[in-house]
Amino acid sequence: MALTLKKLRLQKVATFLLQRIGLKPKPVPKDPAFQLGSAYGIDRLLIIGGFGAIASGWLLAPGRHVVSMSLSAGGQMLDNDRRCLLRGPRSDLAASFPDYADATGTAGFQCVFRGPAPDRPAGPYALRIHLEDGTAPYLKVPESVVRVCDGTDELKTLAHYFPALANEPFLDDFARAYAATAKRRAAKVVTLLNTPVRRAAILMLPDGGDDLALAAARILRASHRFPADVGLALLVSAQHPHARLLDRVADLRTRMNRPVSLFELSDPTYALWSLTPILAALGAERFWFCGPEVVPTDAGWARAADVLAQDGGDLEFFAGPSYAADAEPESLCFAWCAGPFNNWIAKAPFFLSGFHRDNHLPPSLVLRRTYGAIGLLRTMIAAEPLRRADECLYQRVAAHNNHEASS
Repeated sequence: MALTLKKLRLQKVATFLLQRIGLKPKPVPKDPAFQLGSAYGIDRLLIIGGFGAIASGWLLAPGRHVVSMSLSAGGQMLDNDRRCLLRGPRSDLAASFPDYADATGTAGFQCVFRGPAPDRPAGPYALRIHLEDGTAPYLKVPESVVRVCDGTDELKTLAHYFPALANEPFLDDFARAYAATAKRRAAKVVTLLNTPVRRAAILMLPDGGDDLALAAARILRASHRFPADVGLALLVSAQHPHARLLDRVADLRTRMNRPVSLFELSDPTYALWSLTPILAALGAERFWFCGPEVVPTDAGWARAADVLAQDGGDLEFFAGPSYAADAEPESLCFAWCAGPFNNWIAKAPFFLSGFHRDNHLPPSLVLRRTYGAIGLLRTMIAAEPLRRADECLYQRVAAHNNHEASS
């Protein structure tokens, strides 16, 4: 016993020194409720409202077999989906725990907990480890590693932990729960400047200062093509520096001599779900939408001017070169009317990467596709696990639609 305690004290000293110089791992101090001779660390706990939670971390418990886990979140107990308890190597632990080198091969874990978790549950948080010997100690989860999964950064973390997300049994339930949160956030558009118009060109501005300057120059150069009553609605990320942005917009309004509006989005990835409140604020009946990273070509600007000159019109996609028509989502740039768009988006399928293929915009209403109309500042292809998951969701919607059409 004395020797074991001495080793644990040395491990604590080693861990403290590693933390001081910024090296990993940064283990959570061992919970007194856990058996002597074991150690653990929680890297991340993602809370997904309406779905549950996903935890990642490591556990060194030589000679003890883990049967399952459960999560206590704010007094609410969530059960582990045993199909989604993954164990893997954590070679980074070897330096901190040399006596446990043989156990690091299965020390890592990722697990999914299911239950009606609220969007923002209050702590404390604790993992309960159910061991083969019948004991079930609690491991405290520091609040510093708890995140609410409500944005693309957390989605990337999830994709890292579950690279085969498309094949995970929880995909549909997760996508449904995440969609509810993402849609609520997308609908909370901040109006910075608004001038109502019947017809609007709605463009997402880039975040970078240099890219913003280039985008403003392109808009200024091309806007003369539009009829005088077409307004410009600019969309910006909430992370955009306001001072520089407001200067640019004021300059555009003065030099273009046309209505200019400005809206702030919490997450441009889901800009499609921000269009309904934007169109309502503008009072627009006909619109042309350019999503994140889209750069219209001269042909694109010219075709947009023709489309916006029409009082009505069907759905029209603005695409890249014909040889790369499938390289980027078609839903990134299109023209339509507010009424049918609002009817569609109210029931539209949701994709984790926001834009995927044509997002199942109704193909029967597509008037035409204008190729060579846009380029992109950067690729909009999602991280591979998310792209594959979205393709899986897309095919399920297609199968459902085909079944509905044939019945």
